[in-house]
Amino acid sequence: DKNMNYKSFPKKYFNISQGNNKNDDFTLESLDKNLSPYRLKYLKPFIMNLPKNAKLLDLGSGTGKACMIVKAYRPDVQLYATDISDLGEHFPKDIDFKQGSAEDLKSLYPENFFDGIISLHLIEHLIFPMDMIDGIWHVLKKGGRVFIETPNWTRVFVPFSYMFFYNDYTHIRPFSVFAMTKLFVEFNLKPITIKPARTNFWFGKTNRSLKKGKK
Repeated sequence: DKNMNYKSFPKKYFNISQGNNKNDDFTLESLDKNLSPYRLKYLKPFIMNLPKNAKLLDLGSGTGKACMIVKAYRPDVQLYATDISDLGEHFPKDIDFKQGSAEDLKSLYPENFFDGIISLHLIEHLIFPMDMIDGIWHVLKKGGRVFIETPNWTRVFVPFSYMFFYNDYTHIRPFSVFAMTKLFVEFNLKPITIKPARTNFWFGKTNRSLKKGKK
């Protein structure tokens, strides 16, 4: 039952009381110095290879740090953001924020609307990840790409570490590379790159290149 899922996360979850994005440095020099090696290697090229004036969705945006990263590297990109919590007040006016669940993505945006989607640490929070992936296929343009980042599934084996997967009380399920690849393919998204990165993250880029109903 989808009504079991949370309608919003507590504000403390987003560290809003700590100043949100206002105190962060999103200059190119700072980003190239302070982004994790994994995001520099995978996320930055994803952003830089977007088409000119692309429409990009930050799915599960939180307070919009991914949007600010994209804005710094690619000021031409038209930015949209959505999150299950009402966080619109934390976004500048040139970023179109919409409150809603990733599991209802098909009802939030029209078909063939986005050139790219970034989703950082969202899918592991969902009860119905299949609906998110199906929605991504729906709202991406043909040839559009999505970048998904989620904790490496091996973090379930470090219960005495702060990185233990279930130390985040909102986490529902980890994903192995095999499981995520299968999820992409069965919902008509062609995997391009799936990269495990130690115990922190793994990265996937997918391409909406398959016709609906075919694998």
